[in-house]
Amino acid sequence: MYQYRTIDDKGHRESGIVNIDDYAQAVEYVRNNYGMILQLQEIKNKPALSGDNYTDKQRTYFFKQLGTILQSGITILEGLAIIAESKDKKIAHICKQLSVRIANGLSVSHAMSELPEFFTDLCITLVRAGEESGELPNIAKQIAEYYYKKDKLGSYIERAAIYPMVVLVAGIGVLLLFLFVVLPNVGNVYATLRAPQGGMLSGLLLLQKFLTEWWYVVAGIILLLAYFVLQKRNLLLHLILRLPMLKELYKEVLEIRFCKLLALLLNSGISIIEAIGSAALAVDDEHYYMELQRLKMALSRGEDLTTVLEQENTFFSPVVKGFMVVGSRTGNLPQLLSDAAALREEVFEAKLERSKEFLSPILLLVVALFIGVIVISIMQPIFNLFEALPMY
Repeated sequence: MYQYRTIDDKGHRESGIVNIDDYAQAVEYVRNNYGMILQLQEIKNKPALSGDNYTDKQRTYFFKQLGTILQSGITILEGLAIIAESKDKKIAHICKQLSVRIANGLSVSHAMSELPEFFTDLCITLVRAGEESGELPNIAKQIAEYYYKKDKLGSYIERAAIYPMVVLVAGIGVLLLFLFVVLPNVGNVYATLRAPQGGMLSGLLLLQKFLTEWWYVVAGIILLLAYFVLQKRNLLLHLILRLPMLKELYKEVLEIRFCKLLALLLNSGISIIEAIGSAALAVDDEHYYMELQRLKMALSRGEDLTTVLEQENTFFSPVVKGFMVVGSRTGNLPQLLSDAAALREEVFEAKLERSKEFLSPILLLVVALFIGVIVISIMQPIFNLFEALPMY
């Protein structure tokens, strides 16, 4: 995150905050959007609001309400006062902070730039375009639609991951049931028969003893892990999607996100070169980000989009390339980008469903084999002991 001060060609000075971690990206973004940089300083401690965990649902609600209110002819300050009556305290807090800044003479986009925990760089860029074109109500509704679809896709991915997690938790539950209910009885049988305990049985009995004596420590660790997973579920999901076996799926998520963003930016009247630069910031993969920067530089040199896309490019799928080429030639690029994103999203959801159907029986089989191996390892010595008994 960086704090900037700039001056444009007309001598207007601006200052604000951009929520970008990379210095080079921050320089490029500020220079393209605000003019010559007078100062760009990294903020070590990010400014805190009354709760930093804002969701896309909250952004959808805010911008949908804002667009509807502004479309009705109500002023921005009156509109923010109405939205601030929301039961969501975080939304109310944001509205009040935004109102104070606008009342002090800042533009809406500039005021939003000082609240980066809620308003992303995408929001600020689009709102600035809406202010300049006089289409702020429509732009606000388009932003709401974007965050709604983004949240919908994220929710779908989370739901697809739930079933394998349920299977895993069920397997752990069966193992705990075995440890605390079945295993003590098995241990008593071995003690009664004075049968030698195998290595696995001895280890499981020690584990059962530890869990029994230190159950409160184990319970505390489990609760802390559960809390951490809930708080960092988006980050964990992001890391999981970058695993080699899921990297292709993650690339599709980035492509869908980029196409939706680019369509939204182009619809708001932003030039394609600036739109690609802004949309690329949402692609948090260095390799693909650099590809998009090369695409932007090629277009800024005057090269044709169709020619550039025909060159080596691993980010865009053939389907998206085809849609972009047709959109560029027909002058309907924003709509065809939206159509391409919708089509890729359908394909992505179908892949997730197939992956879930394939993964679920494998997980069940792994859990069953694990439990089976434990049971056989424990019971085999008893069977051997019974076979060694004399027949009467």
